[in-house]
Amino acid sequence: MARLTATLRALGYQFRDTAAALPGPLQGDIEAGLAELERLVGKIPATLADFYRVIGSIDLRGSHAEWAGCAYPDPLVVEPLEAVLAEARDYAALEDPAAEYWASGTGRFRAPVAPDALHKAGQSGGMWYSVEIPGNVADPVVLEEPHGLPFSEYVGLALAWGGFPGLERCRDHTWPLAQLLEAARAG
Repeated sequence: MARLTATLRALGYQFRDTAAALPGPLQGDIEAGLAELERLVGKIPATLADFYRVIGSIDLRGSHAEWAGCAYPDPLVVEPLEAVLAEARDYAALEDPAAEYWASGTGRFRAPVAPDALHKAGQSGGMWYSVEIPGNVADPVVLEEPHGLPFSEYVGLALAWGGFPGLERCRDHTWPLAQLLEAARAG
């Protein structure tokens, strides 16, 4: 992912928040953050915990003045652990968490993974992409994301489209997909 963000920068892509593009894992004690999250909402799926430990977060939202043909490229975003902890603290403080919008129909906490494709493009949209915690699977399905994939496959799909899986719906775009794919494969 470091090569992909570097390639985007070199191509003149303007990140919405340069510091958030690929900041690395949580500053401080990542294990303390994961332990707090688990204490608040239950067992964290292994793929999500590993992502926070190794990568931290990624946010490819942004634009390029010359790239056209795709209004909703759905850039890869995985919210940082700090954001998930903030939501979990709010969730845990509620009297009836299952009645709140971020709780799933099962009453489990919905950890925010990313805004939906419309919100990523600066428009009002739907519910954020999320995973349920606690869960009994190591690689939970990303809810609300249109492909219905487990978390690791969602990240893989995004990288298979150079970090922008919405490009699969845009056949006449002018994005330098070949260069983005090469950078995504390189790491």
